[in-house]
Amino acid sequence: MAKRDEYAYNIHSIKLTRSDSIRVTANIAIFALIYTVAGAVLSYVLWYAFDPYDPSNETSKKEWERKGLWFHIYDIAVELMIIAITAFWLTYYLDTAAPIIPIRKGLEDFIDSYTSGMFFMFAIFIFLNDLSSKLKHVFNTLLGDLFDYWVPEEGSILDLSVRYSEKQRKKQNGSFMNA
Repeated sequence: MAKRDEYAYNIHSIKLTRSDSIRVTANIAIFALIYTVAGAVLSYVLWYAFDPYDPSNETSKKEWERKGLWFHIYDIAVELMIIAITAFWLTYYLDTAAPIIPIRKGLEDFIDSYTSGMFFMFAIFIFLNDLSSKLKHVFNTLLGDLFDYWVPEEGSILDLSVRYSEKQRKKQNGSFMNA
């Protein structure tokens, strides 16, 4: 952690020559490509290996939904853990790896920047529409009724016209909101 803190506070104190800037920029671009390819490969492997869930496809929808809530939570948890573990070790490896294009000592910390890591996060979700749909399904299963009851479903919060629907008012059965 001290290395990262030191980097954050010294980022502007190191004078970069034009050559340094070009080499650092080239290394960042290469690392961004490595992260993007790694994220896309992992995304494809997860898409290929885990049960599909596409709400617009009745076959995959019924197949996955019939397996039950505990299976759904387990499926999502394993996918997320694989993503987290892969992201950690990939970042660890690339952070400790030597720059691809040689640079002068002291500039190594500039290479594996937050920018290049963003490409991994983008690429990881290329093939993971099913994971997003799975998360939406589980959240709707666990919290949908609660939100349907408490959160007004008509109008807009932006123009202050938000209100409970007639269906919600009937469901709330004469509570203070019917007054």
